[in-house]
Amino acid sequence: DHSQKMTVPKFWSDPIHNNKLMTRKQALSVGSCIVPDNKGNIARGDACDKKDRTIFVAIASYRDWQCRYTVESIFTRAKYPDRVRVA
Repeated sequence: DHSQKMTVPKFWSDPIHNNKLMTRKQALSVGSCIVPDNKGNIARGDACDKKDRTIFVAIASYRDWQCRYTVESIFTRAKYPDRVRVA
């Protein structure tokens, strides 16, 4: 029936960074370290040893019954699971 009209809110955003990859400097500014500095700051950039940097994994999933297994796989296969952040 075409007489019904449905609208939904926008659930995405326009691209950021002019459709280009982030620079190394930008990426380090949002990355985190598992070992905070003496002030408790975890956004340490190059001051964070490579072995202490977190690994961010973004998963786009909606009603995906296999998402659970994907997340489990990320942590079970990770060499350093304590450094992994999933969203």
